[in-house]
Amino acid sequence: MRNYSLWIRPEAYALVPFKKIWQRDKVQRKPKAPIELAFVYYYADYRSDFKHIEDKDERIRQIALSLGLPEKYKPDSVIWEAIAFYESLTETQSMRLLKAVRKSMVKLTEYFESVDFLEVDKHNKPVHDINKYRSMLIQLKDMVTTVDELEALVKNQVEEKGTSVGGTKSKNVFEDDD
Repeated sequence: MRNYSLWIRPEAYALVPFKKIWQRDKVQRKPKAPIELAFVYYYADYRSDFKHIEDKDERIRQIALSLGLPEKYKPDSVIWEAIAFYESLTETQSMRLLKAVRKSMVKLTEYFESVDFLEVDKHNKPVHDINKYRSMLIQLKDMVTTVDELEALVKNQVEEKGTSVGGTKSKNVFEDDD
């Protein structure tokens, strides 16, 4: 994991979903709010080291553990609202496309994990055609390369453009200092 600090732009605290998180932390030094805001960032931001974890429960668990939250931590409605808001501010069309491709890759992985060449139908014929499987494997290399290229393209767009609430070329409302 990269070693960096999370910087929250002061104007982010004025945005209703983030303001709710800040204001509900009633303790004087606000020990919980920055952690919850960091959770929003790590869950929702494309550049997050946790974004590659497709299983949402596992992503939540890994982020929670990394932030020192309880192992059974579950985001409440205020956190989910902030996540949805953050994603709506930062998600581009190419990110949405990449997200859809990743979902289909998960399904493809599940398919490959489930194939049993010993499985037969009621007529004792193989359920899975090894030639079709082999053909898919050959195509898989190109598919993975293409997904990697799409991922790099999206990453470059994010780093070049930057996204902010005003849509200008600047840092996000939650930004990391490398």
